[in-house]
Amino acid sequence: MKKIAPKTVALQFETRQTLMSTGLILGLMLILLLSGCTHRARQGGINNDTMAVAPPNGSVTITATVAASEGAVTETPATDKTDESVDEAFADDFEDAFEKEQITVADPLEPINRAIFAFNDKLYFWVLQPATKAFKAVVPEEIRTSTGNALRNIKAPIRIANSILQGKFKQAGTEFGRFFINSTAGVLGFGDPAAQHPVFEHDREDLGQTLAVWGFSDGIYLVLPFFGPSTLRDAVGKVGDTFLNPLRYVLDDSVEEAGVAVYEPINELSFRLEQYEAVKKGSLDPYVFMKNAYLQIRREKIAK
Repeated sequence: MKKIAPKTVALQFETRQTLMSTGLILGLMLILLLSGCTHRARQGGINNDTMAVAPPNGSVTITATVAASEGAVTETPATDKTDESVDEAFADDFEDAFEKEQITVADPLEPINRAIFAFNDKLYFWVLQPATKAFKAVVPEEIRTSTGNALRNIKAPIRIANSILQGKFKQAGTEFGRFFINSTAGVLGFGDPAAQHPVFEHDREDLGQTLAVWGFSDGIYLVLPFFGPSTLRDAVGKVGDTFLNPLRYVLDDSVEEAGVAVYEPINELSFRLEQYEAVKKGSLDPYVFMKNAYLQIRREKIAK
């Protein structure tokens, strides 16, 4: 098993200290989640009143990939299309969410969340977008598609474990079958032959959804630096899912981990350039739009 601490003198920590710190953080966040559950129970359920503000991932690569990371997912990335019809269709998918009942989640940190949202927005336009355009121009689509397939395939244990924890045993079997076929016939997951068979259609399960099935409330709404829209429950889930990610144990160098962490979102975004711009252009308040879209998409995934 690889060392968890970075291999630099300035940042060396003992493994025990790292785990204790992580456990403490998770413990505090879970306490807040339990408090949210108690408060919800006293109110007699979740408040689903329509939000007063009219109108944006849920896998946003920053705030830009909410629909990509949280919406209906196919394992093979979309082909490169940048025409206006694609952008309009993407925006329409977001707008459809607002034709449904709006979901209210407490946002007591809105000033901070808006500041982080603005940071993510600038990071997208100043760094991610130009970097992704350069990456897309240099790396052929076939390579971007195959590496994206492989990275998603190796994370199958996350989806399998959470399907089991939610009692979705058929879904767990589907995930395992998809993983087996893609790892063999797909050559270590670089190909996605399972996508050609409807029986292997699936939804990406994660720990945030598992916690929701177990009765944990959303807690509060959060905007995470680099990751975008989330809730306290989903943020806890993101941390928990990292322990189920095989890459955590396969990569034994912090530089390799950083490389994958940078490559994966840029690679995913290379198939969805201009979509965030379309959403932002068509909304009066991008912050509210992205928040509502994220919560609606997550609620639909949890209900499946």
